[in-house]
Amino acid sequence: MEDVKGINITSSSNTLNINGDITVISSVNSAFGLNIDNGGNNNNVINMTGNISTISTGGATAMHGIRIGPNSSTNTVNVTGNVSTTGANSSGILIIEGGDNNNITLNGNINTSGGSNANGIRITGQNSSNFAINNNITVNGDISTVSSHAIEIAQDAHDSYIVVNGNVQSTNNAGIRMTTDSVNNIVTVNGNISTSATSANPTITFNAGASDNLVVINGNVTQLANKPAIKFGANGADTSHDNTVSVSGNITSAGTGIRFNNSDNNEIFVSGNI
Repeated sequence: MEDVKGINITSSSNTLNINGDITVISSVNSAFGLNIDNGGNNNNVINMTGNISTISTGGATAMHGIRIGPNSSTNTVNVTGNVSTTGANSSGILIIEGGDNNNITLNGNINTSGGSNANGIRITGQNSSNFAINNNITVNGDISTVSSHAIEIAQDAHDSYIVVNGNVQSTNNAGIRMTTDSVNNIVTVNGNISTSATSANPTITFNAGASDNLVVINGNVTQLANKPAIKFGANGADTSHDNTVSVSGNITSAGTGIRFNNSDNNEIFVSGNI
């Protein structure tokens, strides 16, 4: 399909069963692969066997693979296939601005090769009065990004769960990033997590306002750039507190292994070498 969304749902309580691929080629922004649109579009169920690809031409941006829009809740998406995106600000899976209780399961890999904010997975709330709460994403496969964080839980996202049964890799940014009042989220990676020598961020990072989050890595953490492998806190006061990281493998870094920066009451458990 060209210059339009692949699947676009603007209502509630629909069931879709799809056997085949979704490919969107667009020079127009916001041509998503599979989209449950903004505002009160709830209780939809999508079961799909096939790949989802969005291909940006002419600089088109925001071409997310799977997107659940603002304030859309209690939707279920099951995809057996891979998700790939090429444009800037084009996440593989995005739950944005206040959607609650959504469940996404992907039996396949996520690969994003676009510019900034082309995350593998991203969950975000809207503001301090409209959180994104209790969203669940499971990926049975690998996540690879070029220019953006592989997994990001951002502004006012609370009580969400991400499980990756595979490896997580980012070329130029963080593997996992928690930021801006993200609270009480759990990310589990049953595999290795790594960032390359060109990375501008720690492999796992907790930025301003991230608190009471848990990250479990059942594998190794590798940072090839001169950055920390794991970092708690940003510059300035009152940044990230009460977070926990558990690593069952080794931590390797060309910079610092673990850094605590202006942050209190964080815990880390490492079963391997640093």
